[in-house]
Amino acid sequence: TNGVGPSNASAASNPVTPIGSQSITFNNPGPQNFGAPQTLTASATSNLAVQFSSSTPSDCPVTTGGDLTTVAPGDCTITVNQAGDAAFQPAAPVSQTFTIVVPGGAISLSTTSPLPDGIAGTQYGTTIAAAGGAQPYSFEMTGGSLPSGVGFHADGSLSGTPTEAGTFSFTVKVTDAATQTATQIYQLTINAPTIVITPTVLPAGTVGDAYPSTSFSASGGTSPYTFSVTNGTLPDGLTLTPVGLLSGTPAKTATFNFTVTAKDHLNFTASQAYAVSISIGSSKTSLSSTPNPSVGGQTVTLTAT
Repeated sequence: TNGVGPSNASAASNPVTPIGSQSITFNNPGPQNFGAPQTLTASATSNLAVQFSSSTPSDCPVTTGGDLTTVAPGDCTITVNQAGDAAFQPAAPVSQTFTIVVPGGAISLSTTSPLPDGIAGTQYGTTIAAAGGAQPYSFEMTGGSLPSGVGFHADGSLSGTPTEAGTFSFTVKVTDAATQTATQIYQLTINAPTIVITPTVLPAGTVGDAYPSTSFSASGGTSPYTFSVTNGTLPDGLTLTPVGLLSGTPAKTATFNFTVTAKDHLNFTASQAYAVSISIGSSKTSLSSTPNPSVGGQTVTLTAT
């Protein structure tokens, strides 16, 4: 019955299924260790599958199924969604923020400065080490300079044969698997080699007689060596070759003072002072007779030379 009177009954309407609401349960997983894979769990009251997403993918990307990868230490924010279906409305998203931690803590360079000294011309090798953080480590030199002949490598080692002396300063940076870094300035001293010249004493000589041939040699540096007189003068008649041979025939008596310098292949030097005495040799007299041969009773003249 309506306002104008009775009417026929209407047809039955289509059945209606009410749309239900749903909610998500996603508990905070707490701190997560860097490098340890983790599968996150969450659920919806509708029992429909939930989807995960990361608001911090540079630190902790996650798959829609909840497989978490810890890329770098820091805060990680994960959100869980459920979009609903014909029977359920979309659920309100739930987010949780937790920390990615490195079990080894902060990274540091454990090798102290200065580094062990080296010697020019001698093979050098040492390794700078790191501690803490997450291995593996990668090392690089970010400033300063090394001696010529020495190289720096990604494993923190220095190696090579230095060709110059001095004190060198350089900066090393280490990065761990969690992208943590540490830097330190190092000093490395390369000393000049100690070159020794032999012999240390030279023989005396005699005017007019060949001088005892003497060869200088050197050790402690990088061969070959060259020799020269750098102070004073050699005895008259003697010469010194670049390879270190002293020879000749003295022509004047005196004591001669001079310095011999040896230079190695890398231009490092050493010097040795010498004093050489040159004297007059003993007289040698011979007699001759005129006439020769002579006969008895004949006058003979003797001549000394």
